[in-house]
Amino acid sequence: MLITNSFVYSSAIISAFAFIGGGFKYIDQAYDAGVFSKEVAWIIACCVGVVMGVVMGVDSYSAELLLAIVIGVTFMSKFDNWPFRIMGLIALLLPGILGTILSDFCLLKVQWLSLGILTCAAVLDEYLDTFSNQKKFRIFEYRPILEIVTLLAVIVGFLPLQTYLSLLAFDLAYNAVKVISNKLVKPTFQSAT
Repeated sequence: MLITNSFVYSSAIISAFAFIGGGFKYIDQAYDAGVFSKEVAWIIACCVGVVMGVVMGVDSYSAELLLAIVIGVTFMSKFDNWPFRIMGLIALLLPGILGTILSDFCLLKVQWLSLGILTCAAVLDEYLDTFSNQKKFRIFEYRPILEIVTLLAVIVGFLPLQTYLSLLAFDLAYNAVKVISNKLVKPTFQSAT
């Protein structure tokens, strides 16, 4: 492993998740709401893809969570623009590429049951988010199912606490960018969404 398992390691993983979550929403808002720069969204997509790939390569638990999110978003057809697709491609290819170049780079060692459960939760979250947008039932726009399932997995000892804190960092950054972008949207556009 490139970094020893310590407070610094955990902080780096959690910070990476915050960057990934904020990046996801930035790209989403650049293309769906037209709030941010699409050119910057491309740069962020490449950076987020690299960060995701590295995190998945050094931490198997993070790999399970990130793969679940990517599969859930892809399954519900929410990777609906090219920056998202390129980001996902980079994230999926990079661990394998780095694993062949660097001998001490940890390749993915996922627990398939954990990945399956997290993926089902991520798909359900994305489906309920779509449902909440149509029915104006806002509780599911925060995607609580994956958070609840991840917390339960931590409680039963399936995942470390760092994984849950990483997901919280992802969600907090995602929602922070959403709040910022909503303040930048013109009121007429905002009322239409």
